Amino acid sequence: MENVYSRLFQLENYLDEETVDVFMVKDGKTLYDRPCSIPISVATRMICIGQGYGLKYSSLIDVYGDLKLNFQQLDGFKEELMFILELVNDEVLKHYISSLIELIIVCLYDPNKQTGIEVLGA
Repeated sequence: MENVYSRLFQLENYLDEETVDVFMVKDGKTLYDRPCSIPISVATRMICIGQGYGLKYSSLIDVYGDLKLNFQQLDGFKEELMFILELVNDEVLKHYISSLIELIIVCLYDPNKQTGIEVLGA
């Protein structure tokens, strides 16, 4: 008998879900061309883990609200996400968090330190 929860760990089950979209902000302007889209239920997992462990930035995200993080906050957020990756055995969550980390790393390479991210809730 298949585990009743196995569907929660199948990436294809989240493809049609509403998303929380994360965009790069450069020089104060949101760049809408390359979003990192995270299904609401997956983002909720990340937020709940952040809240449970008292993680600052992960706890600030609201799946129905908006949030901006500036360059100085990105490294802390990246560290929190890496902690969550080490903590969980959830391939779906790891997939989306890895994409978010990639976006943050691109922002952190800005030599002028004028980048950030904007999280737009559903």
